[in-house]
Amino acid sequence: MVKYALNNCKAAVIWKKSQATRNCSSKTKNCAERTKLCANNLASTRQRQNRNRRHSGRYSPRKTKKAGYTPVCGNEWAKGVCEKPRVKCGKCPNRNLLPLTKDVIYRHLRCKDPLGEDVIGVYPMLPDETCCFVVADFDDENWREDVKVLREICRDNGLDAAVERSRSGKGGHVWFFFIEPVPCSLARKLVSVLLTLAMERRHDLSFKSYDRLIPNQDTMPSGGFGNLIALPFQGLAAQDKNSLFLDDSFEPYDDQWAYLSTVDRILPAQVEEIVARLGGGNELGVLASTEDNPNKPWEKKPAPAPLVQTDFPEHVQITRANGLYYFERKQ
Repeated sequence: MVKYALNNCKAAVIWKKSQATRNCSSKTKNCAERTKLCANNLASTRQRQNRNRRHSGRYSPRKTKKAGYTPVCGNEWAKGVCEKPRVKCGKCPNRNLLPLTKDVIYRHLRCKDPLGEDVIGVYPMLPDETCCFVVADFDDENWREDVKVLREICRDNGLDAAVERSRSGKGGHVWFFFIEPVPCSLARKLVSVLLTLAMERRHDLSFKSYDRLIPNQDTMPSGGFGNLIALPFQGLAAQDKNSLFLDDSFEPYDDQWAYLSTVDRILPAQVEEIVARLGGGNELGVLASTEDNPNKPWEKKPAPAPLVQTDFPEHVQITRANGLYYFERKQ
């Protein structure tokens, strides 16, 4: 099943087998009943963690229509309490982050809002700078070819990576689930190693579609939670076969819950072994990137401005001495 382990004020997603999932997958239940049952089961699992939880909600401004995510706060836009945009959320003394409840999960799974404002995202990085999963994000028309090779590399190394089509349908997410939290730096190295091997295997692919890893940091940023990932199974998007997990033919599995129950989570020892065996001390290669330096090394940089006559001096004095030429620019 899908088990949301929302640890230490951060949300992490772990997929695990359980009888509850088989109940969710029962063909005797209609869609609405299954969705409610799954939301209740996920919320029950969350409650057993007995820790604070944080998540983000999607917003879509009517004017700019540029959607984004923001931590769900009980005081957001409250008069006399919330001082956005003058005071950033990370520095607000009145921030009241709301928990992830079964109702929030249910609305996400149903997601009837045409603007997607029922959709929620979670922060993979935990306060101790570990994570229970890492995601490789691909956004480009050639993302399927790149993901296919990465999937092959994962299988060659005994890893089970789950591929999800993004909400827009124009990209994909490759999920790696850990059986227990591992340091974010180690998790990111693991996927970077696999990406580098994939590039070496298929030199004809540029991997231009690769965007970033989530989490995209090794350490917790000051005043923040790190970057987030929108959760799959977004109601309206799922109707278009997006926000769902895909088979080798890039078609959604008929029973998403049954598929997730078969996904093997990765042991910390496996992560360490693969990084040590394949890393070679330079596992990030040209794919190294952080939020502070989002430039992609494989993308062409803007061409420099062409030289013009004024770039050159009017006179140049050349002095020959001991077989060497010295150029002196005359002002």
